[in-house]
Amino acid sequence: MGKDYLLDRNGTFYFRMRVPALFRKQLGISEIRHVLKDSNLNIAAQKSKLLGKELSALFKKAMNGMVNMELLFPIIRQLCNNILCKDEFWRKRMSFPAAPSSEYCEEHRAIMSGCYEKHNTSQYLAGELVEYAKQLNLEADWDSPEMYPLIHNFFLGRSEAYRIQRERGKGNYRNGFDAPFPDGRVSEILPPAPYDPELVSMLEGQKSRFETFGAKPQEEPVNIEAAQDASAIPSPETESIISDDSQRAEVTIFSDAMKSYLREKKIFKKLDGKSELVLKSHLHLFQEIMGDVALSSISRGDILAIMENILPNYPKNRNKKYPGLTLAEALGVTDAEKISSKTQKSYFDDWKAFLNWCVTCRTIPFNPMEGLTMEGSELPKDQQKKRFSSEDLTLIFQKIAEMPTQKRFYRHLYTFRYWIPIFALYQGMRLNEICQLHLEDVFAIDGIPCLCVTVDEEKKQKTKNRQSRRVVPIHSVLLKLGFLQFYLDVVALPDRPNSQLFQKLTFTISGYQRKMGWFNDFINDFIPDDRKSFHSFRHSFDTCLMNREQNTFLIQCLAGYKRNGELGERYSVGETKSMKTTLEKLVYDNFNIFEALGKVPLADAVIAEQIAHLPVRQE
Repeated sequence: MGKDYLLDRNGTFYFRMRVPALFRKQLGISEIRHVLKDSNLNIAAQKSKLLGKELSALFKKAMNGMVNMELLFPIIRQLCNNILCKDEFWRKRMSFPAAPSSEYCEEHRAIMSGCYEKHNTSQYLAGELVEYAKQLNLEADWDSPEMYPLIHNFFLGRSEAYRIQRERGKGNYRNGFDAPFPDGRVSEILPPAPYDPELVSMLEGQKSRFETFGAKPQEEPVNIEAAQDASAIPSPETESIISDDSQRAEVTIFSDAMKSYLREKKIFKKLDGKSELVLKSHLHLFQEIMGDVALSSISRGDILAIMENILPNYPKNRNKKYPGLTLAEALGVTDAEKISSKTQKSYFDDWKAFLNWCVTCRTIPFNPMEGLTMEGSELPKDQQKKRFSSEDLTLIFQKIAEMPTQKRFYRHLYTFRYWIPIFALYQGMRLNEICQLHLEDVFAIDGIPCLCVTVDEEKKQKTKNRQSRRVVPIHSVLLKLGFLQFYLDVVALPDRPNSQLFQKLTFTISGYQRKMGWFNDFINDFIPDDRKSFHSFRHSFDTCLMNREQNTFLIQCLAGYKRNGELGERYSVGETKSMKTTLEKLVYDNFNIFEALGKVPLADAVIAEQIAHLPVRQE
């Protein structure tokens, strides 16, 4: 906090504080600056903090009797004026639809209706006004009944500004603000007034940035001030309050808010390693587009420009395929494969959630993305991931069985390359769920061999969601292929380095699955269909079982899907015996894994002896 008042000039530390707008004329200065006779940064920061606290208290005390309606009413006019300025600027300068969407119109009317009905809760409903006043260093008791007339007038002004926006969307500029009504009258609530030139200058800077990223301005520049009537009525009081940008308070910049947001997510364990990387990359792109700007400067027009001109043209795997290229250069690669609409929605959702958090933290008064939604269009069925056919399965496991005979055979990798596809096909488990299994996750319940899919921070085990945590019986095919003997052999290893079921798998930020990345390349040699991948095993499992079992609840328990209703989701757990009966109905037509692998099924007596050596748990 002390560093907010600290200025470093060539190794000399100064205390610096902006003078509130109300006192600048009396004091004749816009800021207080004082040299600190300390070369130590920490000591200088502490002194700055104390000085800032004392001066802020003095100004606040002096301000208590000075903030009145005469000072506050003009900022309503200026705030509404700024809203209309931004609207007209982006409407004319960028290739946006002239009229707001019907969805936005309905939402805005609902918000304004709610605001008017509950105007006594002013800090929630008049966030724009409160934040704008704070930027001008105008503090007031916004919950005081004395403020009700002010807030009432703000709602009238905001509604009038929205009416003008709608008229502009229809092409009508004789709306009482841009030009008089046909009968010569002007708006009584928002009569014509000039725009703040510094706001126009700031918008011009944003326009230049979006042009760099591929936005298309109109061929002829538009003078937005010329659109207003020549008889515009200036507002001297308002002009004196907001014309000087130096009167605005310090605001939170993008990078600082992003760091705090990610830190909070990490503290409350709302992200795992991979999710954190994805979120960081999404927010960094947002920052790269906008620049490290004040968050309060991000407008709805900015968002529309990004969604229309940047995300649809953003290259897939940009950092891998086009390292070193700037964003503008990457967007200019015409033959680059673009990110899908689903990925665009992922960016959109992360940005919107971040800005919602900023509103919650009162970093910004409102979210410019509020009311906007984006649907990630679902791919046509012929482009979605497909299950494996019986011919595919036969080929896959024949090729796996042939691996030891190949010249380039990696014995230390073969164990998990052999077993993990079998698990996926007969247990319906996700790849990382299989790879992260530990020896403690294999046991027997009432004589039935089972697996546990769980979360354990120490072992770095995680699941996709809460419903994915489950205990499931092991399919008899795995038992007949000798899985339990494999398990017992790993347990008995004298120099075992860890407690993992698959000893050679290592943990990365994405989980334990990295070394299984070979599989998709492996099958592409003989199954040249991009719609088929490791996840196709799970599709095969689901499809086969759904066609053989009517009890959907048991299938959801086996595969780790969300159960329907609160009873199913929170309390109901499939019984081991019932799940075992359902799982054994999984039989793939025209496919025999024993023949494909060249294996002879183990006898039941051998399997029973192996089960007797398993740890036992109660259901």
